[in-house]
Amino acid sequence: MNAPLVSVLIPCYNIESYGETAINSILSQTYKHIEVLLLNDGSADKTASIIAAFEQSDSRVRVIEHDENKGIICARNRLLDEAAGKYLAWMDADDIAREDRLEKQVAFLEAKQSYAAVSCEYEEFSDSSRFYCRRKEKELSRDYLLFYNYVLNPGAMVRQTVITRQGVTFDNTLSGASDFQFWVDVAKAGQIGVIHEPLMQYRRHSEQESTAQMTRQLRGCQEIVARQLNALGYANADPEGMACFLIYPADLLNKKYSMASFRYSAEITQYLLQALPNQQYTKEAIEQAIHLLRRHVVRVGILAIPLYIKTVGLRRFLAGKYFGWSLVRASMKKKY
Repeated sequence: MNAPLVSVLIPCYNIESYGETAINSILSQTYKHIEVLLLNDGSADKTASIIAAFEQSDSRVRVIEHDENKGIICARNRLLDEAAGKYLAWMDADDIAREDRLEKQVAFLEAKQSYAAVSCEYEEFSDSSRFYCRRKEKELSRDYLLFYNYVLNPGAMVRQTVITRQGVTFDNTLSGASDFQFWVDVAKAGQIGVIHEPLMQYRRHSEQESTAQMTRQLRGCQEIVARQLNALGYANADPEGMACFLIYPADLLNKKYSMASFRYSAEITQYLLQALPNQQYTKEAIEQAIHLLRRHVVRVGILAIPLYIKTVGLRRFLAGKYFGWSLVRASMKKKY
């Protein structure tokens, strides 16, 4: 049987600092049946000449040009339109793929035909640090994507049929985090598998969109979670209120927690405890919702404990290592 074609999709904007290393890590993959689509999104540096040299030296490379910078969402959607492969592998022009990344991911999707996509573990690195990002989950279903994006976009591979049948694209109406919504939509078609090996090195640096535009990205995450709550029938889902409910946006933006923010989070959690089982969500989603509310308790303090117990019930309050009296002690100290 012929090896399936993999389209590796790489948006390129001012990539002269890291681009050659990233592209070479794809061209040196053990899996050879690939097309590499490099989209130059109106770069102002030497990007055009760098990627033109790759196109001239390797027949698997094709360059697509935007006359002006149209942004990452437009670039990604154009790459989706241009791809011919059975599998589509995202890659960023500042990251590094392990040489067997594509081989491992193709083998996974060929063996598990019901899965919509596959992600992987990765090493996050910068000039001063390195961190191994493990994933405990066996797969990243919609249960895990209800509150947070666990999928490393430039380390994931998706079936072309999922994109075409579901009409999945990157949403340009969001403030940011369009990749989060992309994977939420993909997960509607099937599970997203996880390969428990560091198949990618994910670079952190000051020029990244996600670093430079943190507020916008977090706002997008809040909008996406609010959308999902609305879809579950919760009529009071407010993107602004999602910051304290989700915890991580409020922490990163130094927003204040209060009893008012806790009451709103408790209302959401109470609704989810009733709605999620009826929508075929698993206990994972329910446990995540309770965990978010627990983290909110610790940030607000001891006064939040009675409403927490009323919301989740005495049994859930007493169960688990970080609940019960350990939660009371943590909320007294506001230690987290």
